[in-house]
Amino acid sequence: MIEANYGHVSRFTRRQVSLATGKAKPQQDHNALLRLCRDGEIDEAVGLLEKHIEQTQKSLRSSMRRR
Repeated sequence: MIEANYGHVSRFTRRQVSLATGKAKPQQDHNALLRLCRDGEIDEAVGLLEKHIEQTQKSLRSSMRRR
């Protein structure tokens, strides 16, 4: 699922998020999402995914303002 979505995100967007937040935190979120899904902890996974998306949006907005 993550890989399928990743293909829809432009390189520019990924680069901007990486520059704004680094790669460690998003990677931690991705790993946690996989673990939660495998463990059947759907509500927790949904909550983390929502927070992850919100943080990504904030990072992109902040990056665009700096430009």
